[in-house]
Amino acid sequence: MLALKAAIEWANSANEEVNIWSDSECSLQALKSFYVMSKINQGAEITLIGNARIRLGWVEAHTDITSNEIADTLEKEVTTDGTPASLPFPKSYLKNQLLQLSLGKW
Repeated sequence: MLALKAAIEWANSANEEVNIWSDSECSLQALKSFYVMSKINQGAEITLIGNARIRLGWVEAHTDITSNEIADTLEKEVTTDGTPASLPFPKSYLKNQLLQLSLGKW
């Protein structure tokens, strides 16, 4: 959802019509729902409501769409490359801190 929100924010600053394609059907469905209470989701929804030139679409994952395969490869590199970390705090605390940090950057 964070990558989709970043794309929506970028598209909002562009002075032209933009199509954003995602293979995350769950994220796209969340943006259609008014019942999702995530602040990340709500911020993206507000941007979409205010800009009719942004269109979202779904593409099926792993179907040899070159740009989608490149995005998947980059995502895997980012999430699997590096040294495993030992986390001295509970996962829930770290998750909340990461959310707050992410929201502060948007």
